[in-house]
Amino acid sequence: MNSLLDWLRQIPTRSVGTVVHVGAGIGDEIDHYAALEASRVLLVEGEPEALPELQSRAQRHPWTEVEAAVVTPAGGPAVWHRHNLRTLNGPTDALALARFYPRLRVTGTLPVASVRLSDLLETALAASIDEREALLVLDVPGQEDALLASLSPELLHGLDWILVRGCSAGGDGDGGPWQAAGAAVRRLQDASFTVVPAEGHSADALWPVTLLAFDSARFETVQLRERCRLLEAELAASAASGTALARLNEASKHQLDDAARIRGDQERASAALQARLDGLAQAKSSVEADLAELSHRIELIGQERDASMRVAEQAQRQLDETSAELRKQMQTVEQANASLATVAQQRQDQAQVMALALAEAEKTAETQQTRIEQLA
Repeated sequence: MNSLLDWLRQIPTRSVGTVVHVGAGIGDEIDHYAALEASRVLLVEGEPEALPELQSRAQRHPWTEVEAAVVTPAGGPAVWHRHNLRTLNGPTDALALARFYPRLRVTGTLPVASVRLSDLLETALAASIDEREALLVLDVPGQEDALLASLSPELLHGLDWILVRGCSAGGDGDGGPWQAAGAAVRRLQDASFTVVPAEGHSADALWPVTLLAFDSARFETVQLRERCRLLEAELAASAASGTALARLNEASKHQLDDAARIRGDQERASAALQARLDGLAQAKSSVEADLAELSHRIELIGQERDASMRVAEQAQRQLDETSAELRKQMQTVEQANASLATVAQQRQDQAQVMALALAEAEKTAETQQTRIEQLA
């Protein structure tokens, strides 16, 4: 791979204030960032084996900051692919490069969390401590086009320099992301970035490095052309609609006349409706008064009913008491009748006894009279 340093030397000294380097590796470019006199350099690396040396080098420069992070277009869960060639480790499987590296093998995969490039850039640019230009270095071959595609135009145009190392595997096979270097450069050119020509250093056909500078004049020209195109389209549409507007005006007059007639009909209907509503309001007031009177009468009837119920309850209690007294009296009468019957039976028995005794006495008297007569 050709060195990024050759391209960084083409950036004017003191022109860059903020640097975001994604895929910083072990930090070979830190000393050149010092030569650029950047005020803040954010070094982002996801390879755990490279981090100790990167952090050791960064500690010697207070304006550097290391962030151990895996960067992807969308962020979230990702898979870190390990190969027996450490420089190819990353979230993209590099086995498509086996024809260039015949001994290339995957040594393992590791689930990792990733951050979005857009979030990383927004935070870094917002924390910029001066107004000098911003440089983005993308040294993540295989991801370059997808990462750039994830950036909004506003965020992309907040960068003044972009240094990108890509991969141009080419060939008949489908190299997928490993053929995206050209697409990434074209994407940036479409966004008004201009390719900076190489000065005295050769290019690597497999791992091309491209330095692009934001062309504000070209951007403004593109914007102006787009505005002109839109204005021309609006003018063409206005010219085409001139006759239609005249017809619409005529139709609008008729519609206004119809609307006036309709409004008059609506006003008359509204007046009739209002009169009807007034009548209904009066009827409502009368009904409410009748309801109030009826409610009062119902309340009085309820009071009378409650009083009648109390009187009925009292009469029922008295009737119950009288019935109980009568039952007692009937029992007394029945007892008296029973006593009278007993006395009458006794007297009848006594009368029978006396009758028998009288008859016996009469017989005795007759017998004695007979004797007396016989004696005489």
